[in-house]
This record gives sequence, C-alpha cells and structure tokens, in this order.
Amino acid sequence: MVSEEITELELCGTAITSFPSISSLPKLTYLYLSDCKEIEKLDLLSKFLKKLKFSHCSSLKDISVVSEEIIIFELCGSSITSFSSISSFPKLTYLDLSDCKEIERLNVHAKSLKELYLNGCSSLKKISVASDELTRLNLEGMSNLESLNVNSRSLVLVVSEEITQLSLTSTAITSFSSISSLPKLTYLDLSDCKKIERLGLHSKSLRKLKLSRCSSLKEISTVSEEIIGFELCSTSITSFSSISSFPKLTYLNLIDCKEIERLDLHSKSLRELYLNGCSSLKEISVTSDELIRLDLDRMSKLESLKVNSRSFINLYLCDCSSIKEISVTSDELTTLALEGRRKLEILNVNSRSLIRLLLKGCSSLKEISVVSKEITKLSLSGTAITSFLSISSFPKLTNLDLEDCKEIKRLDFHSKSLRELKLKGCSSLKEISVALDNLTILDLSGTAITSFLSISSLPKLTNLNLKDCKEIERLDLHSKSLTTLILNGCSSLKEISVALDNLIELDLSGTAITSFLSTSSLPKLTNLYLKYCQEIERLDFHSKSLTTLILNGCSSLKEISVALDNLIELDLSGIAITSFKVSSSLPKLTNLYLKYCKEIERLDFHSKSLTILILNGCSSLKEISVALDNLIELDVSDCMNLVSLTELPTTLYQLRAYNCILLKTEISQGLVLQHMLQSIEHHVMGKFPFFYGYFAFPGNHVIDECQFHTTKCSMSIPGSCLDMSHLSGFIYSIILSKSSIFLHILVSIYQNSVQLWHTQGEQQDNLLRTIIISDHVIFRYQDINEFNRMSKPYDVSKEVEIKFQLNGEENVTKGFGVFPIYATASGFKLQISESQSVQLKEQPSTLKRRMT
Repeated sequence: MVSEEITELELCGTAITSFPSISSLPKLTYLYLSDCKEIEKLDLLSKFLKKLKFSHCSSLKDISVVSEEIIIFELCGSSITSFSSISSFPKLTYLDLSDCKEIERLNVHAKSLKELYLNGCSSLKKISVASDELTRLNLEGMSNLESLNVNSRSLVLVVSEEITQLSLTSTAITSFSSISSLPKLTYLDLSDCKKIERLGLHSKSLRKLKLSRCSSLKEISTVSEEIIGFELCSTSITSFSSISSFPKLTYLNLIDCKEIERLDLHSKSLRELYLNGCSSLKEISVTSDELIRLDLDRMSKLESLKVNSRSFINLYLCDCSSIKEISVTSDELTTLALEGRRKLEILNVNSRSLIRLLLKGCSSLKEISVVSKEITKLSLSGTAITSFLSISSFPKLTNLDLEDCKEIKRLDFHSKSLRELKLKGCSSLKEISVALDNLTILDLSGTAITSFLSISSLPKLTNLNLKDCKEIERLDLHSKSLTTLILNGCSSLKEISVALDNLIELDLSGTAITSFLSTSSLPKLTNLYLKYCQEIERLDFHSKSLTTLILNGCSSLKEISVALDNLIELDLSGIAITSFKVSSSLPKLTNLYLKYCKEIERLDFHSKSLTILILNGCSSLKEISVALDNLIELDVSDCMNLVSLTELPTTLYQLRAYNCILLKTEISQGLVLQHMLQSIEHHVMGKFPFFYGYFAFPGNHVIDECQFHTTKCSMSIPGSCLDMSHLSGFIYSIILSKSSIFLHILVSIYQNSVQLWHTQGEQQDNLLRTIIISDHVIFRYQDINEFNRMSKPYDVSKEVEIKFQLNGEENVTKGFGVFPIYATASGFKLQISESQSVQLKEQPSTLKRRMT
C-alpha cells in the first residue's frame, strides 16, 4: 500500500514488469523507473507528474503518457520506435531520447522545449523540430540521418532562433543551407560528415566551425564576421581564398588537405595556422600581424614560403625537403632553424629580435640577407655561400659556424663580440685577415691557408685548431692567452717557433718536424702529442709541467732522454727503441705503453708508481724482469717469444698474454693461482675491484690436479665436497678454443634444477681483444657476495651444478675448472683437490669480520 500523499517514487533497477494505475497517487510529481529492464509497456495519466525518468528500460517499446505538467522526460536506451505524444506535454523543456536505436522518424513540435538529445539514434533518418525555446540539440553519432526538417535530401532547419550550439558529427547529411534561420548559432560541428561535397554558409553569429574529415568536401563558401576558429583538416578542398570573410579568425586548421597547391592568406587577426601534411602545397604566402604559430611538417613539395608577421616567434620546418626560397619578416622571431634544407637557395630574414639562425646543411644556399642586430649565433655550415656578409651587421654575434663552406676563398672581418669562429673544412680558404678582440676559439682545420700571422689581433684566443692544414710549412706564434694548439695532420710543417706562456695542450701528430722546440717557451705545457712524427730521430725533453707524452708511431725515433717530474702517461708504441728503463727521471709515471716496439728483447726496470704496462706486439721480447709494486694491468699479448713470467705483484688484477705461445702452461697456471689467492686480501680490504680482473694466456687444459673440472659447459659437484657456510668464492678457469671470441660471462649455481645463485648481470668488459692462434686458458675470481641472495635453502646432501655461459654460446670452450676459496679461521684457503690446497696465512681484519 502506497500513501496518497506521496510526491516522489523511485523504483530504479527493480524487476517490475508493469506499473499500476497512477490515479491512486494524485500528488505524485516525480517518477523514476530507470534500469527496470522487464517493463515492456507503460500507460500513465496524471495531472501533477513533472519528471519521468525511464532511462535504460531496454525492453520498453510502447509508452502512453498524458500530463500537462511534465517538464523533464528521459527515455534514453529504450526500445521505443516512435515518440508522437509530445503535444501532450505543453510545458516540456528537456527530452532525452539518446541511444533509442529503433526510432526512424521523429516529429517534435513543442513551444517550451529547450534541450533535445538524440545522439546515438543510429536508425533515425528524418527529424523535424520546432520549438520557440530550443537552445541545445545533440545529434552526434547518427550515421543514417538524412534530413532535419527537410525537403528532398537537403537540410533545412526550422528550429528555435535561440539555438547556439549544433553538432551533426558522423551523420549522412549531404548539405547544410539553413543557417540563416539560426541567428544565434555560435558553434557548428559537421566533422566526419563524409557525404557533404559543397557547403555554403552565411551567418552573423557563428564563431566556431568544424568540418574535419569531411573527405568529400571540395567547395566551401562561408561568410561570418564573427568566426574565430575554423577546422578543415583532411577535406578535399583545393583552395582557401575566403579568409577576408573572417576578419576575426585566429585559428585555422588545414592539416592533411592534400589537394591544395597554393595558399595566399592575408589576415590581421590570425594567430595559429596548421598546414602539416598538405603534401601538394608548393607556395605559401601568409601575412598576419598576430601570427605566432605556423606548423609545416610533412610538406614534401613546398618550394616557396613567405611569412610577414610582427608577432611570429619560431619557425621549424620538418620534412620540407623541396623548399627553395624563404622570406620571413617578424619583429618577434627569435630562432630560425632550417638545418638540412638541401634545396634552399635564397633566404631573406628581417627580424629585430632574431637571436639564433641555424642553416647547417643547406648545401644549395648561395644568397642570404639577414637584418638583425640581436643575433648571437649564426650557423652556415655546409652552405654554398662564397663570401660572408659584413659582420658589422651583427654587433652582438658571438658564435659563427662556417664549417665546410667550400666556396669561400678569403675572409676579412673585424668584430668585438665574436668569441667562437669555426672554419673547419673550408677547403678553398687560403687567406684570412681578422681582428677579433674577444675571440677565444678559432677552428681552421682542413683549410688551404699557408700561414697564420694574425694571432696578435686575437688577444684573448685560447684554442687554435689548424689540424690538416697541409699547406703550412712554417709556424711562428707568440701568445700569452693560447692554451690549446692543434697542428695534427699538418704534413708539410717542418719548422715551428712558439712562445706560449700559458699553453697546456700541443698536438703535433703527423707533422714533418725533425726535432722539438725548447720547452722553456712552454712553461705550462701538460699534454704533448707527437704521434707519427716520422722524421724525429732523437728526443731530449725536460719539463716539470708535462703529464702526458704521446710518441706512438714515431718510427724513426731511436733515442729518447727525458726528465719529466710530473709525467703520468707515456706512449712509445711502435718506435724503434731497443730498451727502456723507468728511472728517477719519471717519478710519477703510472701508464706506460710500449706496444709493437719490436726491437725490445728484454725489460728490466723498477717503479713504485707504474700501474698500467702495455707491451702487446713486442714480438722480440723474451724476458721481463721488473719490480712494479703497484702494477694493476699488464698486457703482453702477441709477445710470441716470451718464455716465462716472473713473480707478479699482488696488486695485479688483469694479465693478458694472448698468443704468448712459448709460455709454459702448468708453471703459469700454478703461478696465477698462487697470485690470485694473495690478491683476494686486497679485494676484501677494498684496495681494488678484483672481480673485474682476469688472467689469460695459452693453454689447452685445466691443470691435472684440479678436482673439479669438465669439458662441458656445466659440472656437478657433490654437496658434501663444498663447505657452503665458509665459501668465500671460487676461481674458475676456462679453456677457449682457437680463434674463438667472446665478451662476457654469466655464472649460475643450481641444485635440483633450481637456481640458487647467479651473477648480477653480464659483465661487459672485454675478456678477449684479439684473434687467438691456439687454445687459451682464462682465470677469473668470482666473489660469492656478487651473487644474488640464495633463493632456496642449500641441501648439503645433494649435488650442486655450476653452469657457465659465454656470450650466449656454449661451443666456444673446451673445458672449465673450479677452485673453491674458503674463508677459514687461519686465513683464505684455495682447494685444488681433496688432498691439496693452498693456504694464505695472514688474515686481514676484514676477513675476521666476515667470518663472524
């Protein structure tokens, strides 16, 4: 029983199949039956009912309602096929029939109706709407709509003069001509109406018009003085000449209008213009005082661009490969980037605000006219200009790039602002006359100059690059500011006279000098490069500032006498010396390179500072007798006459002896195992990262005494043979087959096919750097702490499988050996076999902490 006094009733989502006579509820004003999916038919008669909500009553097909007071009626998602009773609702203001997919025709005549929602009525073909108050009409997603109050198939709106927004997106209409009957319409969206071919619109109120993806649209005639936004992207229009009809237009979108070939726009208001993808467009001329954005991507046929706008800020061209002529006038343009426009021939830029002009790679550019007093960076690299315009036009220019401008033969300019000048690769440049008070960097590499005499006019120059200036035979430089001088590849240079008080780096590699100038004229020199100076036979050098001396490839150099108190790196690779001694004259030397010194037979010297010694390719070297307390890296690869290695310093963590075919394998393996055990102390104490180290030399088998070895890529070890509670790590040896190459290794431990441990990522250091001519053995230490934490408990009664993976391959090896390392109370112990082990008696404090 329901009280007669009830005014609001909600039965949403119930399973009722019908609704009893409403006459028993004389005061009911609100009735909500939404989501009652079993109701098929409704008959309602009431004098007071104001709101009816029957949304998503998906079975509802017939409805009869009489009530003069109804103002809101919702039937969205129902199955009704018609709605003809609207005359029964003289006060109706809101009607929602959205997603009523069975309705095919609709006649709505209501003086009070303000909002009508028909979106999603996909079967609706014809609509007639008349209402004095209608302000909102939604017709989106009506793919079969042919007419809206129509004669034939042309759209003639006969609706309220008050309507302001109209959306007909994705409908099947073919034309729209009645906008004059909508004097207050401000927004019209006809996007995706793919059957419209021609459109004529005249309106005094329309502000936004969307015609995007109307793919059949070829002609448009629109007049509206109020339009500010116009979208025509992906239409088939061939021109757009009516912009004068839109004096207030600020936004124009013509993206992917592929039929337009020429565009001439003149507007006082246009701010944004999008032309991306207009692939047939060849010529553009835009004049607009307010233009700030112009997008021109994917315009492969564009040849000419003219832009005149006082507000234009940035211009970026992407994939506009055919552009030949650009003219830009803008008070606000700050950056113009046109790199790689290979067909660009003419450029005119007028901007009082331009700061950066980037034209690198515009290889056809011959003429350039730039008016800007604010420009600071100008790149003309790779262009076809033959001379540089007067630099006085750019009073604030700091960076000028003329690299690879191969047509320039002479340069003569003066500037107080320029700081960096790049002329690299200007292969025709023979003469240069400059007066640049603040220049710090000058690159003349690869030019044809024969001399350089103007350094006095460069009082602040710090970096001078004359690399590959092959015409220079003599150089005379005096400067207090220069810190870097590059003469690499000046193959005709025989004489050099310099007084450079602050020079730090000097590169004379590949020159024809026969001797080196007095170091007294270079008091601060730290880096000296004399690579491949093949005319130098003797070098006598004394300096307290030099830290790096590179002499590799000086094939005629036979004698060298140096006193270099602070030298750190010395490279003598490929020279003809027969011996070398690190004496007190090199007290701080850490890196020594003697690669391919094929005359050296014996090395005998002592050094406490040396950490890296590279001897690979010393093919005559037989003996090495050195005392190097802090040596970290030793490379004797391809020293094919080397017979044995003497005692290795405990600091050594990397030994490369590839192709040292005379080394005795068993002696070497025993020496390495003893050394690696001693070096573990330094690793544990954090002196160096021993896990990056390895030892490589010829060998075709793991030493016979090794208890755990295999010829496969994995091995199984009985659990009882490993004391996992004291295992610190293990040394593993790998036998590499002839000519094999690999880069990194992954080690894993399994039990019962379950992974207990694995290395944390593949270590990327190169273990093999040359083709090996015989089988080789590599030793490496694996700290157990480098493994990820044990994921499963260890069972001492079961076997453990250790698996090795080299560069993702398994066929490059001939065998593996494993030597467990234990941390015991008395120190580290290396287990070779059940009956043989090596003990390191001295126990570092860090080891004690680890065991506790």
